[in-house]
Amino acid sequence: MKQLSRLQNRKASVTAFVAIVLASVCLLNCVLLDLSRVLSFRRYAQSRVHLACDSILASFDSLLAAKYGLYGVNRVGAGDVEETFGTYIGAWGGSGFLDFKEFPLIRKDARLVAPLSERQILRSQIVDQMRIRTPVRGGKWLLEQLGVIEGSEELGRSTLYVAQGDELLQQADGKLRRLKELIEGMFQGDTACVNGYVKALWLYIELEPAILSVATLSGKDQNFVDQIITEHRQLRVLLTTYYDLHRESIVLIRELRLIADEIRSLIEEAQRCSEATKEGTALYEMIQALNGKVSTISNTANLSRLEQNANLLFEKIQGLDANLKALENPSVLLVDADSLKYFLDRIGYALSTNDIWDRFAVFTIRESSDLGTSEVPPVEGSLDTKAQDDFEIPAKLYHTLPSVEAKLQQKSNSFLIDFSGLDALWAMFKGGSFHMDISSVMTLAYEEFLINDYVLCYFGNAVHPRSGAYFQSEMEYILGGHASIEDNLKVVKERLLFLRFVLNLSHILTDREKCTLAEEMGCAIATAISGGVGGSFYAVLVMCAWSATESYKDVALLQEGKCIPILKQQADWHTSIDGLVSKENRQPDDKKGLSYTEYLLLLLSLESTTTKLYRIADMIEMNMTHQTGLRYRLGAVYTGVQGSAAYRPSYIALDLLHVFKDEDDEIYIEGAQHYGT
Repeated sequence: MKQLSRLQNRKASVTAFVAIVLASVCLLNCVLLDLSRVLSFRRYAQSRVHLACDSILASFDSLLAAKYGLYGVNRVGAGDVEETFGTYIGAWGGSGFLDFKEFPLIRKDARLVAPLSERQILRSQIVDQMRIRTPVRGGKWLLEQLGVIEGSEELGRSTLYVAQGDELLQQADGKLRRLKELIEGMFQGDTACVNGYVKALWLYIELEPAILSVATLSGKDQNFVDQIITEHRQLRVLLTTYYDLHRESIVLIRELRLIADEIRSLIEEAQRCSEATKEGTALYEMIQALNGKVSTISNTANLSRLEQNANLLFEKIQGLDANLKALENPSVLLVDADSLKYFLDRIGYALSTNDIWDRFAVFTIRESSDLGTSEVPPVEGSLDTKAQDDFEIPAKLYHTLPSVEAKLQQKSNSFLIDFSGLDALWAMFKGGSFHMDISSVMTLAYEEFLINDYVLCYFGNAVHPRSGAYFQSEMEYILGGHASIEDNLKVVKERLLFLRFVLNLSHILTDREKCTLAEEMGCAIATAISGGVGGSFYAVLVMCAWSATESYKDVALLQEGKCIPILKQQADWHTSIDGLVSKENRQPDDKKGLSYTEYLLLLLSLESTTTKLYRIADMIEMNMTHQTGLRYRLGAVYTGVQGSAAYRPSYIALDLLHVFKDEDDEIYIEGAQHYGT
C-alpha cells in the first residue's frame, strides 16, 4: 500500500509539472500569435493611412493645375477631410487570426498642411515643373536660332498649332460631357442635375408655412420643434446640393471659354501660313474644321442664368440658416409676430421656384459637328481683359494679396535696380570666400532661371498680352507691384530707359566715330559758352544726351513690338548727332535683337526672388478670382496632408489573463504625404 501511495504521489507531481509546462507553452504561443497579429495589423494600417492621405491629395484643384501647373487641395472644395480620411482607415478586411475587425478605431485626426502661399513651397513646385519644361523650350529656341526648323517651318508651325488646338478640343470634350451630366443629368428625367431642381423640390416633404402659426406652435411640445429643425436641415442639404451643381457648372463654362479663347489664338497663328488661305489644302480644311467646333465649346449663353440661379439658391440657404438660428429659442416666435412672419416668409421663399430657370441645354462637340451654321447656339462675348493703362486693381482685392499682406515694398524709383536679386551669385560674395560649395551656387542660379521662365510661360505683358488674364500688364505688375497699371508701366519704362542708357553709352564710348563727333560738338559748345574751356565736360554731356535720346527711341520701339539688340553695332543705331535737335533717325533692322518680353526677363533677373514669388502668387490669385467669381486664396490651397489613427488592440494572451489587461493600451499609426513625394 505504501508503494502504491508513493507511486500515486509521483504521478500527481508529474501531471502538475506537465500542466505548468503546457500552460507556459500555450501562453507563449498566444504571445507569439499576438505579436504576429499586431505586426501584420501595423503594416496594413500604415498602408491604409498612406492610401487615405494619397486619396485626399488626389482631389487636387484641377483648374489651378491646368492653368498654372501647380498642385494643391483647395480647402473650400475638399469637404470634410477627416471624414474622407476615416472612410479609408475605418473599414477592415481579413479573416481568421488576421481579422482586423478586432482592432476598433478609437481616435483619428487628419489635416491639410503646407499651404501653397508659403514662399518655399511655391518655389519648389515652380522649380519642379520647369525642370522639364524649360529644357524643351530652350531646345526649341536654339533650333530656331540655328535655322534648323526654318524652310518648311511656316507650314510645320501652322500644323503644330492646329494639332495643339485639337488637343485642347479633346480636353474640352471631356469637360463638355461633364457639363452635360451636371445640367441635363445622366438619363431622361434625372433629378440629380441642374434641370432637375424644381422637380426634386416638388418631391420634397415640404414645410407647409400655413400650418405654422402662434396657435399651432404654442400647442406643440419640443418634439414638434425638433421635427421642424430636422425638416429645415434636410431642405438645406437639398438646396446646398443644387447650389454646388450650379457652381461647378459655372466653373466648367468659364474653363471652356478660356479653352475656346486659346484655340482661337492658335487658329490665328495657323492662319498666318500662306497654305491656310488656299482652299482645298489639308491645312485649310483642318483650320475650317477646328474653327467650326470652337464656337460650340465657347457657348456660354447659359452662364448668366446659372449665376442668377446660384445667387437665388444662396439666398434661400441663408434664409434657412436664419430660421435654424431662430429655432434655438422658439419662444421668441410665440411673442413676436414680426419674427414669426419673417420665419414663415423665409420658409416660403426657400420652397418657392419663382425665377428659377430649369431648361438649360448643352451641345457637345460631337453633336454640334453636324449642325448647320444657323443651328449653332449663341456665343456670349469673350472674357474681356483689362487693357487700359489707367486700370487699377480694386482696393478690397489688392490689400488682401500675398505680397501686400507681406508688406513688400513697391518700386518707387525704377533707376535703383536691386542687384541683390541675383541671389545665387550674390551668395558667392556675401560669405567673403570663393571656397564655398560651387554646385549649390549653380543650383540656386539655375532655379532662379527656372522661376523667370515660369513667369515667361504663364504671364503676359502690355505688348504681348495673354488671353483670359485679369489684366494685360502681368509681368509689369510683378516688377512694379502697384495697384495702378499706369504706375507699373512707368516703373518698367524707367528701368528699361536706365538699362538702355547704360548700354547705349557704352556703345558710344567704344565707337571712335561717335566719340570724335561728340568731342567736336563739345569743343564747339565750350568755344561758344566758356571760351574753349571744359570741352571734355561738354563732350560727356553730349554723349549722355545722345545716349538718352537713343534710349527713348529704343523703348518706344520695344513697346511697338520691335526688337533691340543688347549690344548695338553701327548699323543698329537710330539717331544721328544732329538727331538731338532735328529728331531725324535711321531705319535699322528691327527684327534683330531682343523683344520687349525678353527685356522684361532681364529685369526679372535683377528682381528679388522673394518679391517675384509673392507677386506670382498675387497674379495667380487675381486671375483665379476673376475666372471662378469667388475670392481665390492660395493660402487655402494645401500641398500636403497629415493623418494619424489610434486603434485598440485585442491581445489573445491578455484576454486569458484579464487582470493584466490595460484599457489605455493603443496602437498609434501616423502618416504624411505631399505632392512630389
